[in-house]
Amino acid sequence: MTRYFFRFLIFITLIIFCFISYFSIIGFETKKFNSLIKSNLNNIDKQIDIKLNDVKIVLDPFNLHLDIKTLGPNILYNNNLIELESVKTQISLSSIINKKISSSNLSISTKLIKINDLISFVRAINNTPELTLVNKIIDKGFVVVDLNINFNENGKIKDDYELKGIIKDVNITSLNNNKIQDINFNFIHENSKSIFKDISFKYQDLKIVSNEFNINNNDKEIFLKGELETKSIIINKKEVSNYLNFNNNLEIEKIKFSSINDLEISLTKRFKLENYNIKSSLNIEDIVLKNFLNLKYFFPEMKETISFKDNKINLVSKKNFLKLSGSGKTLLQKKFDEINYELIKKDNDYIFDTNLDISNNPIQIKFLNFKNSNKTKTSLSLKGKFNKDQKLSFDKLSFVNDKNIIEINDLKFDKDYKIFDLNYASIKIVDELDKKNRLSINKKKDYYNVSGSNFNASIFVDDLIKKDDDQNKDLFSNNLNLRLNINEVLIAEDHIIKNLNGDISFERNNVNKANLKGSFSKNENISFTVIKKNEQKVTTFFSDKAEPFVKKFELIKGFDGGSLDFYSVESGNSSNTHIKLYDFKLKEVPALTKLLTLASLQGIADLLSGEGIRFNDFEMKFQNQKNLITINEVYAIGPAISILMDGYIEKDKLISLRGTLVPATTINKFIGSIPILGNILVGKKTGEGVFGVSFKIKGPPKKTETTVNPIKTLTPRFITRTLEKIKKN
Repeated sequence: MTRYFFRFLIFITLIIFCFISYFSIIGFETKKFNSLIKSNLNNIDKQIDIKLNDVKIVLDPFNLHLDIKTLGPNILYNNNLIELESVKTQISLSSIINKKISSSNLSISTKLIKINDLISFVRAINNTPELTLVNKIIDKGFVVVDLNINFNENGKIKDDYELKGIIKDVNITSLNNNKIQDINFNFIHENSKSIFKDISFKYQDLKIVSNEFNINNNDKEIFLKGELETKSIIINKKEVSNYLNFNNNLEIEKIKFSSINDLEISLTKRFKLENYNIKSSLNIEDIVLKNFLNLKYFFPEMKETISFKDNKINLVSKKNFLKLSGSGKTLLQKKFDEINYELIKKDNDYIFDTNLDISNNPIQIKFLNFKNSNKTKTSLSLKGKFNKDQKLSFDKLSFVNDKNIIEINDLKFDKDYKIFDLNYASIKIVDELDKKNRLSINKKKDYYNVSGSNFNASIFVDDLIKKDDDQNKDLFSNNLNLRLNINEVLIAEDHIIKNLNGDISFERNNVNKANLKGSFSKNENISFTVIKKNEQKVTTFFSDKAEPFVKKFELIKGFDGGSLDFYSVESGNSSNTHIKLYDFKLKEVPALTKLLTLASLQGIADLLSGEGIRFNDFEMKFQNQKNLITINEVYAIGPAISILMDGYIEKDKLISLRGTLVPATTINKFIGSIPILGNILVGKKTGEGVFGVSFKIKGPPKKTETTVNPIKTLTPRFITRTLEKIKKN
């Protein structure tokens, strides 16, 4: 009996085991629990309807509940249909035993459906402004969603629901018509947190990927955190504005780059940017900018574009703060230079620290007559600030080229990049003429103290004499007062002014007031004054040495001795000038040689090309108005010839001069005190000498024509001027 009982018990156990195994593995199908699934969906919204197929029930013996699943159902809500892959729920065995059948959760999995259909379905249930906006900007795409919902004992939905899925091939057009295409990622959403993985999308031609991105949507804000990586891409000029929006001064022609970016972004509940923290590592393989820097004055081979190559940049961007640091190669001229830089944007100020190492490109500083050798390395260091008013200032600027050093502190520019303030400058260079320059500039209360041992001012004298109107010379934006005290100032080769001192003031980059004195030697002095009276500016200049100044004129290749007296009165746009030269000798003056040859004064012409022609006095009176110089009178008298001339010169267009040239032999017939020059004037053959000539010089610059005509009588004006000179002597 006992044996039969055990057999029966084993048999029953096997049946139960087989039953449990069958229902745990295979389960069975029924429609009995369809109403339960519908009831759970109605807990979400009572208007949701579902079309169910047979429900499959599988036993979970370990957790003591039934897994209920149906495949291929469809959910309806106000005629909005969503095709589902499956719907699952669980029923505890205890609820069945107690005849209070209820489920603890509900899992819904969709098929691959259009994302707009899902949004429309959700909006039908619970429309929000966010969903309306999302539906408006999404053009197309697909989604697979798995939704897991837990219920409490009363059948109410808990807050611990989970939403996960896959977004595939979504295209978005933002409200400002920017397009984001081919969006793909996996996502998980629990409570107010969302995790996105394996992200990839395209913005224009820019491909962006990310391993993971997190969004935390709390009661106050939406917080985004994650990593974005951009693959290497080339963007041309037409496409740049789609990515970057700079001011009009910065035009990008082309850019090739890649980047890795860590982002932390805070948005308001209405998606308004509230705060952000972005850290980026940029690899700028190549970028070409339109040259917006007017630096050809310093970089003579400056190109129309500026290029950066192989630049590694670290970027930190926060609200009201930006820090950028990097290094690489830059192409300003013909060859690449090395550059490293740091830029910090704080509020409305940009603080920069830049170092440029120039090895194979020329640098010139024209007003210092400096030009580097391409073989020597030049380091340029710039530390300063640039603000929203486009005002540029340098806290420190240093220039180092071998033993040539320029240091500048507190240099400030206006929006037109003209200097309006300077605190200190030190210049220690050897210029292109191998001349030393040792100069310092210190700002005082209302003037700048300029002092030093050596300074080559030859280029300043050139510009002053030639009236160079180069706009690059307008370096200063406001008035400037200088107090000079320089031991030696070179104004021309082998001509040095010693102990140059005094004051000079500039108004609108023109000398407005001056009182300078110096000396070439013990008995050779020089002075320069400018005085403004009412609306007139009176300029006087005297030098016991005329040679270093007269030699600056291209028409005069040979000048020896002499002193110079200059007087000019300027009013408005016109000036009247009187120049006097005393006791000098001329030679190698092509225009005068040609005139003497045409006048058959070959003896004097030979003298001009040899030891030179001496003049006792030279006077020139002329009026300058804009581009027209009206020469009222030029008169020169010497032992060999005398000249009286007038006319006009229209700058770069026309020269028109006329006058009288008379050899000393003619004047001897009227004034016996002038010595006869013999064969030099009258020649060795009878009839070779002449009484005098009238002449005309006319034509475009460098293409003038000279004509002469013999004269038999001297004009009263010529005789009067000659007698005046002789009486004075």
